[in-house]
Amino acid sequence: MPVRSARCGTGRHAETVSFGVQTHARFCFGPWHYVFVIIESMNESMRPLRLLAQPLVESGRLDPHIQAELDKGLMIQDGCLLLVSHLHNIRQSSVASLGGPTGFEGYINKLPLDCLIDRADRSASWPAFVGTSEWAARCLTQGILLGRGVASAAADLAGKPVDVWMSVDYGPDEEYPSAAFRFVTYRADDLWVVDLAGFEQPVLRMTSQPATFL
Repeated sequence: MPVRSARCGTGRHAETVSFGVQTHARFCFGPWHYVFVIIESMNESMRPLRLLAQPLVESGRLDPHIQAELDKGLMIQDGCLLLVSHLHNIRQSSVASLGGPTGFEGYINKLPLDCLIDRADRSASWPAFVGTSEWAARCLTQGILLGRGVASAAADLAGKPVDVWMSVDYGPDEEYPSAAFRFVTYRADDLWVVDLAGFEQPVLRMTSQPATFL
């Protein structure tokens, strides 16, 4: 049974601390007495894409379909942190059937960014735009803003740190280009992925944790 829920927001108590081409970037949020920081890490193929997305992150806001997913908030159910908008994905799944709470959360809390960004599949120029670096940067931007909102809500709801993962697939081998977002509760002994370097496609990780500086 659900025990607690919270609405999400992308900008509350938020301040960009630093960013560059380096592997890590920090984003801090929370009231002054309870500050969290988000640490970004990425593989080599993500670095140029993350740099391309940064101006969009600084000036952007969530597209309507993604904002609608976020507005429904988060909920803790059976010890797992879940998107309320995706509870329908549970169906016959269970924590045990998906290998534990991290596997369960990762399965439920997955969104196809490429299908949710504004005007997807609705304009004559869209097919030519899909698969370009600009398209990938736009998907990544939306994922980063969504990740910040999820991390903020998770901190408000239960003081929980989260692991957010985004990947971009440009569509090799005749596959359609796609961009995926998912998040899980951060558990040091049960990580969603251990080695970023093992991925060929661009992958970005955002991990929230209580700040130890300021």
